[in-house]
Amino acid sequence: MIDSFGKIKLVNKQTEKMFGYTREELFGEHAEMLLPDDLKSKYLHDFQVFLAEDPFLNPKGLRPPVVLWDKNKKRLLVRIHINPIQTHQGILVAALIREE
Repeated sequence: MIDSFGKIKLVNKQTEKMFGYTREELFGEHAEMLLPDDLKSKYLHDFQVFLAEDPFLNPKGLRPPVVLWDKNKKRLLVRIHINPIQTHQGILVAALIREE
Protein backbone atom coordinates (compact mmCIF):
# COMPACT_ATOMS: atom_id res chain seq x y z
CA MET A 1 0.00 0.00 0.00
CA ILE A 2 1.21 3.48 -0.84
CA ASP A 3 -0.23 6.88 -0.01
CA SER A 4 -1.06 9.66 -2.46
CA PHE A 5 2.53 10.93 -2.17
CA GLY A 6 3.93 7.55 -3.26
CA LYS A 7 5.19 6.64 0.23
CA ILE A 8 5.00 2.98 1.21
CA LYS A 9 2.56 2.52 4.10
CA LEU A 10 1.99 -1.23 4.31
CA VAL A 11 4.14 -4.20 3.30
CA ASN A 12 3.21 -7.88 3.36
CA LYS A 13 5.45 -10.94 3.65
CA GLN A 14 5.30 -11.67 -0.09
CA THR A 15 6.64 -8.17 -0.82
CA GLU A 16 9.49 -8.74 1.61
CA LYS A 17 10.28 -12.06 -0.08
CA MET A 18 10.04 -10.69 -3.64
CA PHE A 19 12.17 -7.59 -3.10
CA GLY A 20 14.52 -8.71 -0.30
CA TYR A 21 13.69 -5.77 1.98
CA THR A 22 12.17 -5.96 5.44
CA ARG A 23 8.96 -4.09 6.23
CA GLU A 24 10.98 -1.66 8.30
CA GLU A 25 13.29 -0.90 5.37
CA LEU A 26 10.37 -0.18 3.03
CA PHE A 27 7.90 1.58 5.35
CA GLY A 28 7.85 5.32 4.73
CA GLU A 29 10.14 5.12 1.72
CA HIS A 30 9.03 6.34 -1.69
CA ALA A 31 7.84 3.48 -3.92
CA GLU A 32 10.09 4.77 -6.70
CA MET A 33 13.02 3.20 -4.84
CA LEU A 34 11.94 -0.06 -6.49
CA LEU A 35 12.28 1.42 -9.97
CA PRO A 36 15.34 1.58 -12.17
CA ASP A 37 16.47 5.21 -12.56
CA ASP A 38 15.38 5.38 -16.20
CA LEU A 39 11.74 4.60 -15.26
CA LYS A 40 11.28 6.91 -12.28
CA SER A 41 9.95 9.97 -14.13
CA LYS A 42 7.44 7.88 -16.10
CA TYR A 43 6.24 6.19 -12.89
CA LEU A 44 5.76 9.53 -11.13
CA HIS A 45 3.86 10.94 -14.10
CA ASP A 46 1.59 7.87 -14.44
CA PHE A 47 0.87 7.83 -10.69
CA GLN A 48 -0.03 11.54 -10.66
CA VAL A 49 -2.34 11.07 -13.66
CA PHE A 50 -4.00 8.08 -11.95
CA LEU A 51 -4.72 10.15 -8.83
CA ALA A 52 -5.79 13.26 -10.78
CA GLU A 53 -8.41 11.28 -12.67
CA ASP A 54 -11.09 9.67 -10.53
CA PRO A 55 -9.14 6.59 -9.38
CA PHE A 56 -12.32 5.00 -8.01
CA LEU A 57 -13.86 5.00 -11.47
CA ASN A 58 -10.66 3.93 -13.18
CA PRO A 59 -8.73 1.29 -11.20
CA LYS A 60 -5.84 -0.10 -13.19
CA GLY A 61 -5.85 -3.80 -14.02
CA LEU A 62 -2.77 -5.85 -14.64
CA ARG A 63 -0.66 -3.42 -16.59
CA PRO A 64 1.85 -4.38 -19.25
CA PRO A 65 4.98 -5.81 -17.65
CA VAL A 66 7.30 -3.30 -16.00
CA VAL A 67 10.77 -3.68 -14.58
CA LEU A 68 11.34 -3.19 -10.86
CA TRP A 69 14.44 -4.04 -8.92
CA ASP A 70 15.06 -5.78 -5.66
CA LYS A 71 17.37 -4.82 -2.82
CA ASN A 72 20.39 -6.18 -4.71
CA LYS A 73 19.42 -4.21 -7.86
CA LYS A 74 18.36 -7.40 -9.63
CA ARG A 75 15.72 -6.53 -12.22
CA LEU A 76 12.32 -8.18 -11.82
CA LEU A 77 9.75 -8.24 -14.63
CA VAL A 78 6.32 -7.77 -13.01
CA ARG A 79 2.72 -6.86 -13.71
CA ILE A 80 1.02 -4.46 -11.31
CA HIS A 81 -2.66 -4.04 -10.48
CA ILE A 82 -3.46 -0.88 -8.52
CA ASN A 83 -6.69 -0.08 -6.73
CA PRO A 84 -7.52 2.96 -4.57
CA ILE A 85 -8.91 2.64 -1.06
CA GLN A 86 -10.50 5.61 0.74
CA THR A 87 -9.37 5.83 4.38
CA HIS A 88 -9.70 8.42 7.13
CA GLN A 89 -6.12 9.42 6.21
CA GLY A 90 -7.00 9.95 2.55
CA ILE A 91 -6.54 7.72 -0.45
CA LEU A 92 -4.23 4.73 -0.18
CA VAL A 93 -3.38 2.68 -3.24
CA ALA A 94 -3.19 -1.09 -2.96
CA ALA A 95 -0.71 -2.58 -5.40
CA LEU A 96 -0.81 -6.26 -6.34
CA ILE A 97 2.55 -7.15 -7.88
CA ARG A 98 2.93 -10.39 -9.79
CA GLU A 99 6.29 -11.54 -11.13
CA GLU A 100 6.28 -12.66 -14.76
